[in-house]
Amino acid sequence: MQTSYRIAGLWRYPVASIGGEAVSSAIVGAQGLVGDRMYGLFDAASKAPAAPEKDCRWHKALSLIATRTEDGTITIRFPDSNEIELSAASAPIYLSDFLGFEVGIGQIGSEPHVTDFPSLQHRQPHFPIHLLTTGSLRYLAQLREVHSVDVRRFRPNILLRSNSNDEDICFAEAAWIGKRGRTQDVVMAVEEEATRCGMTIIPQPGIEDDPEILRTILRRNRRRLGAYCTVAETGVLSVGDDFELS
Repeated sequence: MQTSYRIAGLWRYPVASIGGEAVSSAIVGAQGLVGDRMYGLFDAASKAPAAPEKDCRWHKALSLIATRTEDGTITIRFPDSNEIELSAASAPIYLSDFLGFEVGIGQIGSEPHVTDFPSLQHRQPHFPIHLLTTGSLRYLAQLREVHSVDVRRFRPNILLRSNSNDEDICFAEAAWIGKRGRTQDVVMAVEEEATRCGMTIIPQPGIEDDPEILRTILRRNRRRLGAYCTVAETGVLSVGDDFELS
């Protein structure tokens, strides 16, 4: 049986653990969206990677925005709208001044890089694609008794909306494990549900602190929301693409 969805949003996060960018289309390789989570920040003293969900010193990192141009240039925008290229020699200084402690920049993964940044590892098991449905967001809002829940709390790569007029209002992704999602170009294998952490409740621009978000997910769905995927066939994804689940 096939279930039909449409891609309602795409996001990539050039620098892990800080704000990312919405995009209209993206090339997808075996490691996920090209340009996604290629770099990360770390505590220069302890060498520990940024962990906003565990260390409140990193909370302000979510008010930064990282963007990537077609030529691979990554820029960080600060809340005062000032910007600096990630590769600039002064970037660690600006980041350290903003966060209030000495910060370093590292590169993540195996994609070719043109910087001399030290190598970093993902802090936890990492999957190339993280997807979420609008139905799950609506169900969470219903359980939380609020009008809506901002998708940015959960940092997905793909937001899916059902093509049915009667979209399931539930945590539908829980039943997708072992299935495949297909667009015209890309095939993904749904591997496991996404386990949520304290990142979901940290304030961001336009998003207030809300501990009840995580408590609701814990009580009603075992702390899980959305799904993680590996990439079986690479290609291009665009907002508006049909996505068939089977």
